[in-house]
Amino acid sequence: MQRSYRTMGAAALMVAGLGLAACGQAPETEVTLEEPSHVEEIEGSEFLQVTLEERAAERLELQTAQVVEKTMTTGESRGEQRKVIPEGALVYDPNGEAFAYTSTEPLVFVRAPLEIDYIKNGELILENGPAAGTEVVTVGAQELWGSETGVGH
Repeated sequence: MQRSYRTMGAAALMVAGLGLAACGQAPETEVTLEEPSHVEEIEGSEFLQVTLEERAAERLELQTAQVVEKTMTTGESRGEQRKVIPEGALVYDPNGEAFAYTSTEPLVFVRAPLEIDYIKNGELILENGPAAGTEVVTVGAQELWGSETGVGH
């Protein structure tokens, strides 16, 4: 019985030694990782442009919706046309200023200031904001903010 334990122990040491020898051989190729987002200044603007790589947008499950104009049916603004966006588009900066990310072209985003009149049933009723038809980010806006400001990166 002792002999089989010695044989098994020697075999285990040989296997472990082979494994360690294999670990010492690193491949010569270098792996480079692309940045998931790029931030650029916009000439003549106080805002920055955030461009996402396609895989980053997929990973964030980024979603957008269009700014729509609706005729208000209740409250003080009854009968008035107002721009409306989903509440999910709302982001606040550290100063408490409200904004949403607009999509100027596929995978390119820029902050747009919002003046909110009120929030009702998951919608922001805007006093002022992006033009009707503009795409705003409704899922993934906080991650865009992190990319733009470097928070969490």
